[in-house]
Amino acid sequence: MNINIINPFITTGYAGAAYFCDREQETADITRMLVNGNNVALISPRRYGKTNLIRHCFAQPEIADRYLFYEIRCGFSTSFGTFDPRGLETIRA
Repeated sequence: MNINIINPFITTGYAGAAYFCDREQETADITRMLVNGNNVALISPRRYGKTNLIRHCFAQPEIADRYLFYEIRCGFSTSFGTFDPRGLETIRA
């Protein structure tokens, strides 16, 4: 699949390493932790780029050929009675 990106300011999704700006130290730290067999939890408010950061880490050569990245999105509910399991999805990147 050949994607031609015209706008250099990508605001949705991960478009690859060429368009991923900054976060070099975070990328190096997370990549090192994953390669060394550590578990990693990224915690921050919504829309801070956690998903794209982890996608970027899994695109690094040290990880890309050895590990798979599965994204699991869970629905939110304040009570089990209103939880809708149709909101669950699994994506393999």
